[in-house]
Amino acid sequence: DNIEGCSPFVGGSVRDCVVLVSRGICSFALKAQNGQDAGAVGILVYDNVEPTTITMMHASSDGAPLPKIPAFLITKIVGLGLWERLISGE
Repeated sequence: DNIEGCSPFVGGSVRDCVVLVSRGICSFALKAQNGQDAGAVGILVYDNVEPTTITMMHASSDGAPLPKIPAFLITKIVGLGLWERLISGE
């Protein structure tokens, strides 16, 4: 239910994983921080619009510490394709 990654991830559900989340209402930095706090090793954010309208993600300017895990933006089509593969058990 945390498809946008805007809430903390439950327990060790993403430990040692690369997290796949949708672009949405919260900052890229918060998504990455939530993943990092739950033990993720990276995060992929797929765009929620097609075509992708931004070329790079930026961190929040609120002075909060930046997450240290790698984070990348991918297109909606690629992200949904990965999502389908994950839910099918691949």
